Amino acid sequence: MKPINSILTVALAVFAIVIAYSSYRTTSLTHKTRSMAPDAQRCAQVLGKTQALLNDLGAYNQKAQNPDITQILKSFQVKPAAPTH
Repeated sequence: MKPINSILTVALAVFAIVIAYSSYRTTSLTHKTRSMAPDAQRCAQVLGKTQALLNDLGAYNQKAQNPDITQILKSFQVKPAAPTH
């Protein structure tokens, strides 16, 4: 057997191992990402509901002018809404 054949066979084996490992990593990361999707969706829903609540609280505080509510809104860094007439 020629030495070039041995070198090419070893190179082929190394490439096969690298491709198999890459395939395994891609599959496992895809599975992990898909399993995290429901959690991400729940987080997005909670964030949306929290933002809506803070917006409603800011609108209420435009009328009530409660210093406690103003302090809560400041702690969440919510800017006061423009006054509506």
